[in-house]
Formats: sequence, C-alpha cells, structure tokens
Amino acid sequence: MARLNISPEKPRILIIDDEKSNLKILTDLLSTDADVSVAKSAEQGLWKAKKFQPDLILLDIIMPDVDGFETLKRLKNEPDLNEVSVIFITGLDTADNEKYGLDLGALDYIRKPFNAAVVKSRIATHLKLIQQTKELRKLSVKLREADEAKSRFLANMSHEIRTPLTSIIGYAELLKKNEISGMASEQAVDIIATSGNHLLNLINDILDISKIEAEKLELESVSCLLPVLLEEVFALIKPKIELKKLGFDLELQFPIPSHIITDPTRLKQVLINLLNNAIKFTEKGSVKLIVCASNELMKFNVVDTGVGISKEQQARIFSAFEQADVSVTRQFGGTGLGLNISKYLTTRLGGDLSVSSVPGVGSDFEASITLCPGDEAQSINNETDYAKVIHSQKVRQATNVQLSGKILLAEDQKELRMLLTMMLSKLGLDVTAVENGLQLVQQAQLQDYDLVLSDIHMPEMGGEEAIALLLDAGINVPTIALTANAMKHEVENYLNKGFTDHLSKPIQRNEFIRKLALYLGKDDDVKVDSEFQDDMKVRFVEQFKNSLPSRLEVLENAFFAQDWRAMTLLAHSLKGSSLSFSLHQISELSMDIEALATAAEVNNSRANELADVLLKLKSVIEEL
Repeated sequence: MARLNISPEKPRILIIDDEKSNLKILTDLLSTDADVSVAKSAEQGLWKAKKFQPDLILLDIIMPDVDGFETLKRLKNEPDLNEVSVIFITGLDTADNEKYGLDLGALDYIRKPFNAAVVKSRIATHLKLIQQTKELRKLSVKLREADEAKSRFLANMSHEIRTPLTSIIGYAELLKKNEISGMASEQAVDIIATSGNHLLNLINDILDISKIEAEKLELESVSCLLPVLLEEVFALIKPKIELKKLGFDLELQFPIPSHIITDPTRLKQVLINLLNNAIKFTEKGSVKLIVCASNELMKFNVVDTGVGISKEQQARIFSAFEQADVSVTRQFGGTGLGLNISKYLTTRLGGDLSVSSVPGVGSDFEASITLCPGDEAQSINNETDYAKVIHSQKVRQATNVQLSGKILLAEDQKELRMLLTMMLSKLGLDVTAVENGLQLVQQAQLQDYDLVLSDIHMPEMGGEEAIALLLDAGINVPTIALTANAMKHEVENYLNKGFTDHLSKPIQRNEFIRKLALYLGKDDDVKVDSEFQDDMKVRFVEQFKNSLPSRLEVLENAFFAQDWRAMTLLAHSLKGSSLSFSLHQISELSMDIEALATAAEVNNSRANELADVLLKLKSVIEEL
C-alpha cells in the first residue's frame, strides 16, 4: 500500500463517525503514517478532541442525535479547538449541503464509498497545508516577540541614553557660561566624565551586538597574567560592592596557572558583566567569584545571594534584548544585551555560560573558557604564590615612564586635536598639530619627527593617502593611525597601507601612553623624591579640606532640586577623594548619601533619610 506523503513527525487525526465499517476502513488507510483516534458520536468526539488535540478531524455529517454540521459549530465555539481543521465525510451529493459545510469552516469533503488513493492524497495535501500554517503561526509569534523585545529595548535605550546626556549637556552649558566655578566646576567635570563613560558602555554593548549579528566580532589570543586580570576586575567592581555594603569573596581553587592565553579584554568584559549583574540584583548578603582550572577549562563562577531567577526566566535571559521581565528594566536599567554578549564571548573563547538559580535564594552563573596556559605559566598553588605574582607586577609598574621626542599630530576635529596636544605635552613631548593630511605631508618634509599620529578621515587629504606619500618620499618615521574603526580587518587594512600601528577612539590614556612608550622609548629609572611627595600630599590634603564647603553646597543644591542622579555622582566622587586623603568619616557619610540618592531615584520617600545624612556631613565638615 502506498504511504502518505506527509511530515516525518506523525500528525494526529480524529475520526468521528457512527458507522463502525467507515472507522475501520479509514483507520486502516491512515494509521501507518498518523496517530489515529476514533469516536462513534458527536459527544464522544468532542471529548476526545479536547483530550487528543488533533491536527485534523474527519467528521461524518449524518449521525444520530447530533449531526456533523452541529458538531462543527460546537468545535468552533471551543477556544482550544476552534482552529482545528475539519474534513467532512459524506454520502450526500448536493451543492447546498457542501456550501453550507464550507461556510461553517470545513476544509473539504471526502465522499463515500471511499476511494483509497483519493482519500490518502487529499488528506496528505491538507496535512501539509496544516503543518505549514502551524509553522507560519509559530514564526509569526516569534517575529512578534522579537519585534516587541526590540521595541522595549529601543524605548529603554532612549531612557538610558537621554539620562546621562541630560547631565553632560546641562553641566557643559553651565561651564561654558561660567555659571559655576571652583570646586563646583570640578564636580561638574566629574559628572560629565562619569556620564560619558556610562554612555560609552551602552554604545559598546550596542556595537558588540551589531558585530555579533553581522558575524564580524573579532577576538585576539594573547598571554596574560591571570591574577592581574582578576585584580583589575575586582578594582572595577569594588566601588559598587562598597556602595551596597555587600560582602565579596574571591575564592581561588588551587592550583591555577599564572598565565593564560585568551582575549583578556573580552574575558574581563564577561566577568565584569556577571559581577555587575550580581551586585545589581543583590540587596543584602554577598557576591563571590570562584576561579578554578578543571577538565581543560578555566571556570569562573559568580555566586550571589540576590533575588534569584525562575526556571521560566532562565530560558530567555541569554537572548538579545531580553531581561528576566519588564519590571527588571524599569527598576534596574541596563541594555538587556550583556548576558547575550557574554554567552557569545564565552562560546567563542572555547567554553560556555550557564546559570543555576533559586528565586529568593540567589544565582550561580558559570562562565568557562578553554584552559590554555601561556608558555611562561607557572603553577599558583596557594595564596602566597598568588600574592607574589601581584606584587611583582606592581613593582614593575611602580616606576615613572619618561617620554621624550617630537610628535607630528594630524586631526581635523579641533577639540580632539587640542585634547591630544595637551595629553602629549603633559608627557613632556614636543608636539606639532595640523588639521589634515596635506598639512601633515608638508610638515613632515620640513622637519624630522620621532612619531606621527594621524586621523584617517580628514578633509583635503585623509590619513591613508598622507602616509603613502610619506613612504614614497622616503620618510620612514613610525606612524600610528587614530581611528574609531577598530575591527580586525580594518586595522589590518591600515597596516597594509603603511601605518606602523593603530590606536582606537575614544583614546584610553593608559593604552595611549603604552603605545607612545613603545615607539619613543622610556626611562624606568626616573622616580619622584619621596620627601617631595609627602610635602605635596600635605598641601593637597589642605586644599581638599578647603574645597569641602563648596562641594557640600553643590550637593545641597542637587538635593533641593531633587536631582538624585547628580547627587549619586557627586557623593561617589566625594567618597573616593576623601578616602584618598584619609578622611574616613566623610567618606562613609558620602557612601551613605550615594546609596540613598540611588534609592531616591526609584522612590522619593528616601529623601528624608538623605536630608539627615546631609546634615551630619555638614556638621563633620564644619568641625574640620
């Protein structure tokens, strides 16, 4: 007997007919390729349809008690069954009956006596259409959910971007009009810098997800010191830990290698994202980072005592544009991209990212990467070994870098040209700054330079053309491309065009100095006299104390304006600077203000507590 040409996953067919012979014939025809269930009456058929949830119902028209037409009406009135496809079985041969059945919602008719080939062919065709319709519905639901997720994401991004932009533009305008001065202007600059970094993080997330979707996110593979990487991560999340007064523990399960080969920037990105999430969703208790080497994997477990995540929420938190639920976005903010990016990065680094969690108890996110010890790797077997690695690295970094040389800088953006010139001059370098590639070529032919820094896109002549002309003229000075295009293939293109190296915008100060030192040389023996340092510190402490009334005034103005975001940033700055000058009481009160101002952004009822702490801070400052 020929088989039905239908989906390999067996469809479910329910046959409702009061004649036993019809049930047997149709069952024999269809049961090889379908799960068939039968019913001998309308009532039994309706009951089985609810239980069986068939893909297709073959329904006899002429039945005692309730006929097929009435049965179809009842099916259409059942929410769980109204979309089930129905084919009538009939011996009737009138156009009126056929039209009536189709008007009620039937798909088709099969006629008695049955022609086996026609029945099988007709049912197979409808089953294919039914399957395609189901797949289209599923796709429609997925597309609608994806569209809704992206809409929520865009709405959230609008808020996340506009909030720091409001601070940046507002304070910049005040500074431009000289409406704030002294320490108030320093606080304004701190807020602008903090808001700018927040925006940069948001933009980086958006760019990363775009590169992931375009399959153009490049990773590097270099040897890095694992203990130093872990300490850098801790330094970045420490202020947030202190702000929320949480416990933190770095648990090292020895032995671990001193060096690993990976992409350190991307690994830090994953760990910082997981730790920030843990801190964000933990109101009391602790956060722990567990590090171990196991089964050719380097594993990093971030464990918290926070709100936890339900099984249903766990299923979608690694999807792009999604968070556990909408209320999370409203209460805690964020892009909804971090876990999706982290999942992708750990997979690309040879591992994975998974979660186990109990609502109300906490969560455990495990990030793993391929364990590939560097050539110089040594086994770290205890806390003493770990401390020695950290100490040796700090000793190497303790000396001051002394740079010297003549720099030719080409940058068409006036503000950035001024900023780079200032940074280079502060490092003791002699700088000549020009606006385009044509001026760069002319200047390089007039004087000798030790290093050329050039933007890529400039009016009149771009950086690539300018460097090509320098090489043609036999000027082989080292050249560094300054560019916002930092993808691997773009960097390789600049190097192929003649550049010696590149620096990504926005320029990070530490990386900037490292690259300059690489091409200009450095003097590791230059140190600042310790006695002079002590005198300078005493003088700076006095200056800082004198600035405190002005800082307090700015805080109070933000309080009265109910600008909780500004208060958070101001208090954070005051907390760190007062701690640096050993003014611990001021630092602790600033920490309390920062926490309360953050809470007040969500709930204004914390304002009274905030006022009390401000009064305490004022009293302490007046007693200094």
